[in-house]
Amino acid sequence: MFNIFFETTKVVIDRTICNSEPNSRNRIIMYLKSLYMLEKGDRITVPLTRKDLADHLRMDTSTLMRELKALKNMGLIEYDRKNIFIKDASFLS
Repeated sequence: MFNIFFETTKVVIDRTICNSEPNSRNRIIMYLKSLYMLEKGDRITVPLTRKDLADHLRMDTSTLMRELKALKNMGLIEYDRKNIFIKDASFLS
């Protein structure tokens, strides 16, 4: 029971911290960092559609996709429909 409470609280805190970022790219990075730490690997499965993720991060879908493309062009990530592959985890620190 304690573990369920802890995990739920952690998700809420992570979302609050993530959404407190004024910059769209920083919100995405914070979100990726929280998933990266949960999954403990370079392949992150995103449990949301692009629209739902954009809503979750308080941005337009076009902004989300532009920022993901910028991170990809910088050589930091690769992505497909539900997965994001972290190529250089240094940007998550």
